[in-house]
Amino acid sequence: MEIEWEDSGPTLTDEEIRRFEERNGVNLDEEHKWFLRNVSNGGGPVNNLIVPTTDCPGGAADLLGVYGIGHTRNNFNLEVEINRDIGRAKQLIPFGYDDVGGALFVDMVERPGRIVYNPGDPDRFYHSADSIQAFLENLVQEGKN
Repeated sequence: MEIEWEDSGPTLTDEEIRRFEERNGVNLDEEHKWFLRNVSNGGGPVNNLIVPTTDCPGGAADLLGVYGIGHTRNNFNLEVEINRDIGRAKQLIPFGYDDVGGALFVDMVERPGRIVYNPGDPDRFYHSADSIQAFLENLVQEGKN
């Protein structure tokens, strides 16, 4: 499925990503860097997308937005989100969010590269996909199968 994004931030260079990592004391997964450079540097999907999750009550979440580097809108700015909880960002890099306070993260420690969903409870994380590529392939446009 081709995903159309709105409000995507500026196109990134490898140097801009490297400076971001250095400034924030984090190392982004290579697939996350690919996503930021080639898919969307922050922003939201034009169409409502459903994120399948494993073992999560309800089984899915709506994808409202993803974070990017240098985005002018704080709700799409990865640096703003990392600085909300820098301790957790060493293990889980914020990736996106839903419309009810839930968040998606890229796991950097337990199973590097996988996407996990947190419904807003700090102790609950649910598997969404083994990689960003699998995450993109698993997204479902609302109203379509």
